[in-house]
Amino acid sequence: MAGSSDTLGARKPAGTDQVNVTTDISDNIDIVDNQFKKGADVASTSSITVPAYGRFDITGTTTITAFSAVNAGIMKIVQFDGALTLTYHATSFILPGDANIATAAGDTACFMSLASGNWLCLWYQRGTAVPLALGADSVDAITEIAAALKSGSDGTLVTGTAGTNGDLSQWNGDGDLVDGPTPPSGSIIGTTDTQTLTNKAIDSDNNTITNIVNADVKAGAAIALSKLASAVGSKWVQPHAVAGASATLATNDGAWGVAVLGSTTEENHAYMTFAVPSDFASLTSLDIAVWSNNSANLRWSASSRHGALTQSQTAHSDSVAEATIPLTANTITALDCSTAVSSLAAGDFVGLQMTRHGDDALDTISALRIIGVLLEYVRD
Repeated sequence: MAGSSDTLGARKPAGTDQVNVTTDISDNIDIVDNQFKKGADVASTSSITVPAYGRFDITGTTTITAFSAVNAGIMKIVQFDGALTLTYHATSFILPGDANIATAAGDTACFMSLASGNWLCLWYQRGTAVPLALGADSVDAITEIAAALKSGSDGTLVTGTAGTNGDLSQWNGDGDLVDGPTPPSGSIIGTTDTQTLTNKAIDSDNNTITNIVNADVKAGAAIALSKLASAVGSKWVQPHAVAGASATLATNDGAWGVAVLGSTTEENHAYMTFAVPSDFASLTSLDIAVWSNNSANLRWSASSRHGALTQSQTAHSDSVAEATIPLTANTITALDCSTAVSSLAAGDFVGLQMTRHGDDALDTISALRIIGVLLEYVRD
């Protein structure tokens, strides 16, 4: 038949030509039939020679920039078997989004010939069913929500890198991380925010809680007082008894009620008794406050006995060795008695004896005034 070719449009009879069943009918049917068949795989190359079949796979990873020329309107459905790049061209290789596409195994696409070697990709479908790209006005909700949870605009939750898709599944309904990675470093609450901690534990031994008053501590709350800003307790005790010549228990000296150890020829003693508070954790200091009317030297020592209920009254015995200390007239001075109670514990009963060695030549004061003893300690 005159004027026949491999194109479907040119295979009709020309003028009065006779019809050849093989070339004019059967071949045309084959051409149409091939559009519904899958052909052999085609290896990727920069310019793909388009096969006769309507469907085919492209293998390999070579970048593709063009398809070969066929008649306008011919469509091909392609499956990509590997990762390669389809290079966008505004005229000859028009792709969705007007941008290059990085393929993945299992992706499919439909291309339509525009003639003269120009092709238009009508659609492109990822094998994972994820859209090829988000539109300009679209929002990746998972990323946006995760980012908001982990990096609020005012930094009030957890400062750090914005969340990714995988992070969201690790937050439960209460806003807590569940079996997730360690959150980025940062502040739990911002510097200008006020938050209420409910059923939460602060487990670091280095934390100090400030600005808490008694009204803030609810019944049943277990708060270690040593962690509060005011963690030091104190107890003040006056002398209860004296012994020795010229020793007087209750004497007023100006506005002071004091015990006086006045002998310059023998030992005088003053006695103070107290119970150690129940919130006692450790000893800070134990000082006897004294003064003298003249500037001179005091020769002194101290001893104690202490123990808890059910223990012997001599369960613990400690002392301060005899020593000399200079006193300035009418100036209150602390005598450190800490070594006399080195094994002190909460609930102990303490008997403390302070001795002035007036018979010692090193003791040169006229009379010693004793105000009392001050116990300072760390609260539990």
